[in-house]
Amino acid sequence: MAVTAASLNCPNSDDGLSYSTHVFPSSLTILFGGSNQLCTPQFLSALTTTEEAIEAAEVFFQYYRENANYLERTYDFVERVGIEKVRKETAYAPDAQRKKLLSRLRKSKALSSDAWLERENPVNPTQFVQIQPLENTNRMMETAQTV
Repeated sequence: MAVTAASLNCPNSDDGLSYSTHVFPSSLTILFGGSNQLCTPQFLSALTTTEEAIEAAEVFFQYYRENANYLERTYDFVERVGIEKVRKETAYAPDAQRKKLLSRLRKSKALSSDAWLERENPVNPTQFVQIQPLENTNRMMETAQTV
């Protein structure tokens, strides 16, 4: 997932979950769903404070989490659902609806843990085991087939 803040950067991440805040002298312009190779990012809203921009990101990501298909990229999600519906239910949603999305996001975050923090004391002994290079895997498979 990517959140960028460069004034001329297209929101783009390798996993397609992209969101961008473009900083201009008079506002923070929120764009999402873009990909340098595939499509132009969509305008979500223009805000004036960093706090508003962070809240807009949280509202958008929770709405996306609840409504996107598994592994669906943001630009595919927006195309499927429609930009006007996304705007209506996030950036221009009534305060009560936005607060419910924020509440569900915060509840989810409170219940989750960062697996990387378990690095020193893994829950599972194979949790952080180094993955074998592909050539070793191929040799192991060849050996297994000859047995």
